[in-house]
Amino acid sequence: MKAQKLCGLGIAMTAAVVTAGCSGHSGAASSAGTGAVTGTVTTATSSATETSAPVATSSPAAPTGSTVTGASSPTSASGVADPTRFSTAVAQIYRAAIDDSVTRGGKSHFVSAGLGSKDVAPLVGGDAVLNKLWGSASTTSPRPLMCGAVLGTNGAAIGEPRADGGGVKVYVRLFQDTTTTPNPVTITLDPASGKVTGFSCSDPQPDLPGLGPVAGYFGTLVGLDPAMDEAKYFTPAYRAGWPSGTTYVGPKWSCSQNGIPYWIATQEGGVTGNSVEYRVGPVRDTVDAALGQISNVSCG
Repeated sequence: MKAQKLCGLGIAMTAAVVTAGCSGHSGAASSAGTGAVTGTVTTATSSATETSAPVATSSPAAPTGSTVTGASSPTSASGVADPTRFSTAVAQIYRAAIDDSVTRGGKSHFVSAGLGSKDVAPLVGGDAVLNKLWGSASTTSPRPLMCGAVLGTNGAAIGEPRADGGGVKVYVRLFQDTTTTPNPVTITLDPASGKVTGFSCSDPQPDLPGLGPVAGYFGTLVGLDPAMDEAKYFTPAYRAGWPSGTTYVGPKWSCSQNGIPYWIATQEGGVTGNSVEYRVGPVRDTVDAALGQISNVSCG
């Protein structure tokens, strides 16, 4: 798929978020979770100190620099009432954070949407929480909620909300081109208000099922890598239905978008059989988690 056909795929899903502009783009990215695309993803390692602090505690959680393998995870999302409101809030927050990251990262091809703390403030539980997530207005470092990801980080995957005791957790993975950033993010929300109450860079995290081909494909678009091998990301059965002699382009598959400066993928629902869905702006990708490839794309 040519990037110039996909403007806005990572941009606002609601009227509250301003759509970003862009000029022609294409690129590369990483993936995480079940169905990762072999040969296209690098997992970063880091010894950097994490900058997050759960608001509900009196002191920050000790950083670990990585997820904890084999640790127990919260209950399934079936225990969360109206999960979309939580994932939408987190997606809007990270849309602002990624816009900020790419803008301050000096990406010359990128036109900022002007998103910032003003767009995050209505989604969090007060100024103290906002300050912990966003940090100083004058900082040249990554925002705390980026958990050490460098400026220029240009992708985020938002997992399905999960019930955790009396609260809700949403897991976030961040991406820069072909690299998964070292520290996954856990966002905690109040189940009554739906607002963010804190975050952590060191909580145990489950994989995000079926994320691999979605992250690999959209990351390849935004990372300015001219190569695109659709056979890695789409099932043979789905590719067999494309018009003869064409690549994955055109309004039918791009949802009439033009270019893509960054991407925000939100998991929608759990895994049904081998299928899991992610929404990236107006694009809905259905992933065959067993094959680790996208099996269908729809718009709206």
